[in-house]
Amino acid sequence: MYSFEENSVGGNPYLELIIDAEKIDKVNKVKRLQFGIKKAKMIMNSIDQIKLFCDTNGDQPTPNSKICIRNKENDIICYCKKYNSFKMPYGKEIYKPYLKLWIGNTNIGFGLEKAKGILFLRNQIEDFIAEYSQ
Repeated sequence: MYSFEENSVGGNPYLELIIDAEKIDKVNKVKRLQFGIKKAKMIMNSIDQIKLFCDTNGDQPTPNSKICIRNKENDIICYCKKYNSFKMPYGKEIYKPYLKLWIGNTNIGFGLEKAKGILFLRNQIEDFIAEYSQ
């Protein structure tokens, strides 16, 4: 059900999370989740919050509270915030839980289904970081 495709643009590698691609593209019209090294590190830095998000079916962390996440191991400080809804690029409001991670102007967000895929494939994200980090 969950898998990654590894690609690169301009020599920069990235992972693309695929969740039952036919269902996503044709039925739900949901965009796939793509991220490179920096966002992969943010994801792994925030894995406990992502797990909490999944384990509570999107009820936690507390909505609209900014959480500072520090990881001494990879020297990253990032932030996490959960929302009860989000706006699609074309303006439609979706009333489903959404988790946003960010460092400065770099951010990534995803709903419950993609969070479950991230958790399921977290070892592959760690391998991706190890392979391409300098």
